[in-house]
This record gives sequence, C-alpha cells and structure tokens, in this order.
Amino acid sequence: MFNIGIDRDLVVNNPCFRIMKFEEKSRDNVLKPNELRALWQQWEQARMGKLFKIELLIAQRDQEVRRIRWCDIRDGVWIIPARDTKNKKSHLVGRLRK
Repeated sequence: MFNIGIDRDLVVNNPCFRIMKFEEKSRDNVLKPNELRALWQQWEQARMGKLFKIELLIAQRDQEVRRIRWCDIRDGVWIIPARDTKNKKSHLVGRLRK
C-alpha cells in the first residue's frame, strides 16, 4: 500500500521497506463435534447460512466456491483450477450429483 502511495506522491517513503514476508505454512484444522453443531445452529439464522453450510460440507474455501463455473465441472467432478486456489495447485472436489 505504501508503494502505491509513493507512486502517487502521497507519501515519501515506505516504512515497511525491509520487512520480510511472513511465510505461511499449511495446517490442518479440525472442528470438534460440539463446535460443528454450534456453527450449524448459528448458520440456520444467518443470511449466508446456506452458502457456509455448502462450504463446510465440501471443505472448500469461500473464494473457491464463489468462483465455481460450469466449465470447471467435468463428469460430475469439480476441478478447481490452480488460478482459483490459495496454494495455486488445481484439485478435484468429489463427485457432484445431478
């Protein structure tokens, strides 16, 4: 953001210039049954509750689900292209029923 400010003559320098990028590591998160029940109940009342439930059931990130296109589904299998995933690797999401 500061670099954009420099380009637009809004700031003189970038105070974050030499800060190294934090390397994020993959991890597995597992919700306990009582946590899942609590989420499910809260989503019953939420405006976006159905979308959240779908994301939980298919274990996909929000942005991946929102980018789904019909051309990404082949023979009932959702193939998420690398450009749409956080780790930039394509992957398959189970068999979807018609």
